[in-house]
This record gives sequence, C-alpha cells and structure tokens, in this order.
Amino acid sequence: MPYREESGGQPMTHVDQNTSPAIRDALQQITRAARGHRTGDGYDSVVEVATRSLVPRLADLAVLVLRGEDGGHRVEVAHREPTCEAELRERVTARLGELRSAAGRVSSRHAPLRSHWIPEVNPVALRSLVGDDPAIHEFIVAQGIRSVIVHPLSARGESRGALALARLGDSPPYTGADFASGILLARRTALALDQAQMRAAVQRTEEGIRLDEAMEKWAHTFETASWGAAILDPIDWRIESANAAFARMHGVESTDELVGRLVSDFIAPESAEDVMRTLISAPNDPHTLEAVHVRQDGSRFPVLQNLTVVRAQNGEVTYRAIHLQDLSDLKRAESRLQGAQRLEAVGRLAGGVAHEVNNMMTIVLGFSEFLLEAPDLGQEHRSDVEEIRRAAARAAAISQQLLVFSRRQSPQATVLDLNAVVGDTVQLLRTLLPADIAVDMRLSGEIPWVRVDRTQLEQVLINLAFNARDAMSAGGQLEIRTTIEELESDDLQDRIGISIPAGTYAVLSVSDNGRGMNQETVNRVFEPFFTTKGVGQGTGLGLSTVYGIVKQSEGYVTVRSTEGAGTTFSIFFPRTLPAEALDERSAVTARRGNETILVVEDEEAVRLLASRALRESGYRTVEAAQGGEALRILAERGAAIDLVLTDVVMPGMGGKELQERMAALQLRKPILFMSAYTGDEVREKGLLGGGEPYLQKPYTPAELTAQVRRILDEHVRERLTEASVVSG
Repeated sequence: MPYREESGGQPMTHVDQNTSPAIRDALQQITRAARGHRTGDGYDSVVEVATRSLVPRLADLAVLVLRGEDGGHRVEVAHREPTCEAELRERVTARLGELRSAAGRVSSRHAPLRSHWIPEVNPVALRSLVGDDPAIHEFIVAQGIRSVIVHPLSARGESRGALALARLGDSPPYTGADFASGILLARRTALALDQAQMRAAVQRTEEGIRLDEAMEKWAHTFETASWGAAILDPIDWRIESANAAFARMHGVESTDELVGRLVSDFIAPESAEDVMRTLISAPNDPHTLEAVHVRQDGSRFPVLQNLTVVRAQNGEVTYRAIHLQDLSDLKRAESRLQGAQRLEAVGRLAGGVAHEVNNMMTIVLGFSEFLLEAPDLGQEHRSDVEEIRRAAARAAAISQQLLVFSRRQSPQATVLDLNAVVGDTVQLLRTLLPADIAVDMRLSGEIPWVRVDRTQLEQVLINLAFNARDAMSAGGQLEIRTTIEELESDDLQDRIGISIPAGTYAVLSVSDNGRGMNQETVNRVFEPFFTTKGVGQGTGLGLSTVYGIVKQSEGYVTVRSTEGAGTTFSIFFPRTLPAEALDERSAVTARRGNETILVVEDEEAVRLLASRALRESGYRTVEAAQGGEALRILAERGAAIDLVLTDVVMPGMGGKELQERMAALQLRKPILFMSAYTGDEVREKGLLGGGEPYLQKPYTPAELTAQVRRILDEHVRERLTEASVVSG
C-alpha cells in the first residue's frame, strides 16, 4: 500500500482497489488524523476518528480501550445512536476491570485472544464460550449484541489496548471478510497512534524543548525499541548509528556493519528511486511512506518508514532520524481481506447462477416425471428419460453446492447412508485427482447412518482429499475409510482436548502418506486463513470449513500427523437409526384433492408444470403471470379460490406485496410461496417475513402436491377451531 503525494503536499495512503470503499475510506481517515495535525492534538484525533469512522461502516457499536502511561485506561465509544454513547462509555469504564478479567479467562481456555472472532453471539453460544464468566454474558446481552470482533492494538511489541466491533440484533453477523477488515483496521489504528506520538515529540522539539532532552529520548528508543531506528547524516543520508532492531530487520549481525552505509543500500531497487526522489525533493520535511526493503540475503519485506528532521535552536538541521515498521503481517492481513472479498464476490455470482439453474431444473425434473408416468412410454425412451432426470438431479445438486458456497443455503440435514455418499464422491474424486494418486476406499460392512447435510458432507470429503493431494506433490496413496465405533466420553480427550458424549459413532477417515505436519502446524490447522501454502496457492479456508461443518452437524474432527509419514483426519458423527430415513422419505407422499389453486408464476414453463402437477392430483387450477393479474382474479372470483401458490420475485408485484394487498382486501386465503432463492435469502432481503410456508425450487410434482395438501388441511383445522370458539 504505497503512499503518494497529492497536490496539497500532504502524503496520502493509497489503498489497493480490491479493498472495499468503506474500509479504504476508514483507513485513509485514520492515516490523515495521525499526520494531518500540527497543533499537538494528533493523538486525540486518531482516537476519535479510529472509533467513529467504523460506525456504521463496519459496526453498529465500536469501543476503543487504550492503556495510558500512568496505568489507567481511556475508553472511546461510538454508537449508531449517538445519544447512547455517554451512558455506554460510563458503563464500559465502570466494568472495564471485570470485563478484562473475564476475557483473560476465556483466552486461557480457548484460542489466544489476539484476534477473537465470535461469528454468532447469542445467549446460548455465549454461555458455551465463557462458561462461568457472567460479566461478558450479561454485558453483551444487555447491549443487544449479535456478533462481535475483538482485536488487540499493539505497536513496537507493546500492547496499547483493544478495539471491539459489534453488530446489534437486527444486523447480519460478521463474515470472514469483516474479520480480516478488523485485523487491518486494528493494526492501522495502532500504527497511526504510534505515528501521532512520534510527531508530537518532534513538534515539542520544534516548539522549544531542549535538544538534549530529545536526544535522550532517541537514545532510549535505540536501546528498547522493537522497531528499526537509525540516525542519518544530514548531508548525504549515510547511517551514523542504528539500533539492534534495524540490524535484525535487514539480516545484519552487528550494528557496526551499518555505520557509513547509505540508507538507499537497504531499499529494494524497484522502490529506491521513488523513495529517494521524495526525500531529496523536500529534504527538510518529515515524510511517512511505504517502501520495500531488502535483507542481507536478498529477500524483500515491506516497511512503513517515518523520517523526521531534528533542528538546533537556530533552525539548522542537526540530524535526520528514520524508524521502520515491518509491514509483513499487515500485508498478509490485507491479502487475506482481499481474498475474502474475492470469495464473497464469487459467492454472489454463484448464488445468481444457482437461482437460474434451480428454475430450469424445476422444469426438467417435473416434465421428466410426467414422461416416466406415461403408460405408453417405450422402454428405450424410458431409459432416455431416466438419464435426463439423473442429469437434471446432478445439476440441481450442483446448484445446491453453489448456494452453500455462497452461504445462501441453510443446512438441510437428513438421515444418510455414509457409505453411499462416500462411494458417490470417490467416483468424482478419481476424475479430479492426479493420476499418480491412488484412491483406496474401504467401507464399513454395516451401514453407518448419519444425520447431516449431504452437500456439506461431500464438501468435507472433497476438501480433505484436496488437502491430501497438496501434501503428496510427487504422488502417493489416499485412503478413505468408514467404520462404526463405540466411544467412551474420554476416548478423544488427548486428541481434541474435550470429553465427548459416550455412544456409537460413524467414523469417516481420510489418510495420506504425504509430507505430514509438525505439531505447531497441527495445532493451528483449523484456524481461519491459516495456510502453509504460498501466496495465491490457498485461501486457508478449506480445513476451517471442514471444522465448521462437522461442529454444525454435532460431530468431532481429529488430526494426527507425522512429518514425512503422512496425515489422517478422522470425523466422528453420532450414529442415527435407519428408521428415521424411511420416515423422511415417506414425508413427500400426499393425498389427492379437489380444491381450486391459483398459480402465480412469471416463468411460463414453471407455471404450466405446477398447474399440471396439481391437476393430475385432482385439483382445479387458475393461472396468473404476475401479482397484479392474480389480484384481479381474486377480486372477481375470490370465493372459488382455496389456496394461492405464488412465486416470491416477479416483475411488477411480487409475492409479499400480493400477500399484503390480499390482507387489505380481507381475502383470507392460505398462501404457499415458492422461489429459486432459498428461504433464508428471501427473508434476509426482506422479500418475506418469517414463518410463511415456503417451497424452494427445484421441486418435484410430489413435493409440490404434498405441501399444498398439508397447508389446505391446516387451514381447514384452523377454520374449525375458530368456529368452535365462536359457537362455544
């Protein structure tokens, strides 16, 4: 993120265009506040801007806690409703010690709290996280917080405080992109505060503080700082002295080796010319800019370099000082943020593609069913139609995978034969994996029934197989095994650190004979964004996704690995009963009916399909191509309509507006909504409220008629109940 000069002469941060505009604007505001003030109030300005620039860009509530030199703390609060801020600041300040203590206990029992991300904070999830610490629980519930990110603020190896970002109950929870944005903002804030303090020291010197006092501060800085510092000759920019950190950053053993060398010797050629041009053009001005430095061994690393000028009382330049902040971690955070944003963009595209595929597959699957039910269909043609239906089902399954990837599909857990899912997925893997990787499948002799979302289970297996592939760059053996095991509560204690419910588990194991991992890597393997691969070769999300899916399915995942001898991932799902699968398969059967259904659908082929499926089950149908036409039909012959089947998204008047207009006209008809979008997505977009009957495309004629019959029967029961209350 190099700096550039604008026409006004003040340096500005140039942020990569992949960074979202909101985050880019917040970063620029924070950077301007750090170096845009010459009246000594730069530090206070950074504190205020770093808090308020995040609301409502990234949070409904932002709390910045800073540790003072006297051991006290300063609390800054920004809330989407400013009238709440004063009271909330007092509340946080009063309970600060209690909250910090509780956070420390959470950190000791869970992952280090240097970047703590709670994807969905609610009372249940919170209790499971903080256990016996009511301080955090009561405080978060009292504020109505739904999701929270806490990042530390540290500079020069010292903790400066913490930045907490929260979203309230009516806002969406934080995503991986928001988590990476929080890291970026916290680190930039800490850096800006450090710059503001340095500028204040220089300004005080310029305003009359004795030069020897400033020199003492620099001498102390040399001895204690973890960031690189050097004093330069005011004429030719040669290094007169440097601290140990400056030497370590550049791979030099002794500071004596640095004396007399030009500072430009340590700037990489690709940025040396621009840096030196900036410095020489205004040699007596302070400069803050980014550059790439080079180590003794030739490797490169990004730095933020701050150049200050110290003058004698007569105004003559006495020396120049430069301090360097290694930006390697910050750049990695920015790269992860950009990766998360790219994934989010791909997810939006995938969701849109899946919507169109679902519409088309509704048509293909539905009319295939009609053909297969025709008694005069020849066997040869029947086989052709079966192939069409199978291909359509696969396309529908792929669209569901796209919806899961785009996070627009809620998990649909059903009872599955783990062996069958593994067998189908392994066939796909054999076409995806390199030819030099042999896939060995060993399935349990007894069927391991599990309750899990099939698409998510396939995703788990594919992610683990691809992880094994990357560990066997020269080829190898991949073994996928299913077993059934009886486990006691402490059987996995040494492997995952917690006790589990005793019982019978269906176990899916994926083993490779690749390069393996050391213990440090094993300990971090499920962390979001953690990866041992090079830039552009992995997102660090594959294994964290596996962990999230397994936990969501009430299972457990373990990993065992030895460097040079391979890795085994084992997933333990609670075993369920096969009877539950039979019950779920029979749920789509439905009785016939003779009621009149108004079918409202703008896609003509889908409308014809739904009407035909209903008529073949005994119902009468009336069709409308959009909501306005449906409303006219209801106004003219509403008494004859028993149920309205309507798409949610249509040109003109959609399903929700149709429902509202019916209510205004006091047309009490049951409504079944349908859409190629998922129920979660239409509710997030505000296209539906909550609790309405909903049928997602693609659906089969049997699924449609089963839903219609259920809703009609429920409506009859409600009317009978109302009548009995009135007569009573």
